[in-house]
Amino acid sequence: MGTSFEGARVMVQSTEPLDVARKYFDVLSAKDFATVAAGLADDMVWRQPVLWHLSLWRGCRRDARRHAVCQPRDFRDLTDRSARHPRPLAAAPVHFSGTRHGETVNQGGIDLLRVEGERIAEVWLFSSDPVEADAF
Repeated sequence: MGTSFEGARVMVQSTEPLDVARKYFDVLSAKDFATVAAGLADDMVWRQPVLWHLSLWRGCRRDARRHAVCQPRDFRDLTDRSARHPRPLAAAPVHFSGTRHGETVNQGGIDLLRVEGERIAEVWLFSSDPVEADAF
C-alpha cells in the first residue's frame, strides 16, 4: 500500500504515517510544491526550532500550506528517508542544500511529522547546525 498525491487534492490509499511521510519526501524531492501543499493540513503547524529571525518559515507557523507553494529556498537533495515512527509520528533523517543570494547551506537534520488521516498536521525541523541554518 502507498500514498498518492494528485494535484491540489490528496488521494490516499493508506493513511499510515510512514506512507504519508514517504510520499511527502518524494514529492518534495521532485520539487512538486503544489502536491506538497496538497498533503498538508489546512491548519498545519510548522515548528522550526532555530533562530531563523528572517525566515519565512520561522518559529511556530500556521497556514503553512500557503507557504509551501512559494518555497523560497531551492532544496535539492533529500536523502536517507528511512523513517521510523510511534504512531501517528514519522521521523526521518534528511539532507538538504539550498542557495539564496549567492549563499549556500548544505547539512543534515531530522524532520518529525505528525500525521492526521491523509495529511501532515504538524512538522518539527531539526538541523544539524542551527547556527549555520540561521545565518542562511
